[in-house]
Amino acid sequence: MFSLHERTQRRACRIAFVLACAVPTLLTLAWVLYFHRPWQERDWQRSIEHALHVRAEITHVSAPRPKERQLLDLRLADLQNSQPLADIEQLNIRGTELFSAERVSISSRQFEKLAETVNTWLAGNSFQSTMGLAEQLLLTGPTEEVCELQHLRAECRTTSAGVRSIIIQAEVGEDLQRVRLLVERSVDGTMRATLDVEESALPAWLLADIVPGASRWGSASLAGTLQLEKTASTFGGNFRGSVDPIDLQTWIGIASPHRLQSQGKLEIENLRWQNHRIQLAQGSLETAGGQMSNSLVQAFKEKFYCVVSESVVGDGDVFDFDKLSCRFRLNADGLTVTGTCPGADAETRGCLIQAGGKPWMMQPAYSSLPLAHFVQVLCPLEKHWLPATRAATDLAEKLPLPETEAKKR
Repeated sequence: MFSLHERTQRRACRIAFVLACAVPTLLTLAWVLYFHRPWQERDWQRSIEHALHVRAEITHVSAPRPKERQLLDLRLADLQNSQPLADIEQLNIRGTELFSAERVSISSRQFEKLAETVNTWLAGNSFQSTMGLAEQLLLTGPTEEVCELQHLRAECRTTSAGVRSIIIQAEVGEDLQRVRLLVERSVDGTMRATLDVEESALPAWLLADIVPGASRWGSASLAGTLQLEKTASTFGGNFRGSVDPIDLQTWIGIASPHRLQSQGKLEIENLRWQNHRIQLAQGSLETAGGQMSNSLVQAFKEKFYCVVSESVVGDGDVFDFDKLSCRFRLNADGLTVTGTCPGADAETRGCLIQAGGKPWMMQPAYSSLPLAHFVQVLCPLEKHWLPATRAATDLAEKLPLPETEAKKR
């Protein structure tokens, strides 16, 4: 048989040893040293910052299993002002398509910046089909109140038409009611978002900086559907649902000189706005009994032209009432209020407020009241057309433009 020379055999054995043992060992050692490099947290931070266009901070990176990474204490902040956007205690990464976390914390003050970050990611080259899971999502309000969502599931995908979307589903409350959020970015750059809380309820403060007037809903809960749309030049939306229980004193303003102590339910059939200015607000309001200050009664009489019965229970400064019920419509034409308290005959139709078991205040004598009257009722100041106060200005900026002014624009 053919046999190799002894020197050749030794050379072949050395080559086989290097290829089969030494090289894999060196590669393994090199990979271990690279993975445990002191600057790996910084590398992960840079990768996240490049993908999301945010500031990122990570305490520690580990690999509990092959093809898995675990990032501890991940904090995301706005790229420009370094304001915190989200905190993730522990982020588990499996491959490139599955992310999971135990707890995620977000402040409602940063919703706008967070939306800009999501928009940037949807538009960028880093977007890919992924799945995200979180056992607990904590949303913190402006006065440190907390809304807890559980079993969050987020799916990112691209449709055949090129629309990039994020579909988020979560559960809220002891009954684990469903909440659904759909965020889409079309090819032309238009962003659309739909929040569905028909089957559940969320605290109203979540929408305080999104829906005009929602900051006056106080500690109420809301249910319904919210739709938002943002283009390069406009931002608008539509809300339909209920707000309950709404505190009327908070609604007219805590700093208002008027007093309206009562709680009720606000049904919104259509609340539409653009660039933070309401275009249409239509719905109904029904409250339980309460108290109303004489100054507000006089404002209803003088500005809304309501007829008030003299037989009223009160001490002259504060009056008791049994029920307030009405429908309303507010648009560029003005404000129309229709009383809906139940009446026994035609003469009591249009009753706005009942007191002592009888009609007390009737609906305004005119429809399409000028919106300036509405501002003057909530923010009174002697005889000016519009009160020169911050509260009046903020309120007026959210109301529809009068029809003539709207046509000019």
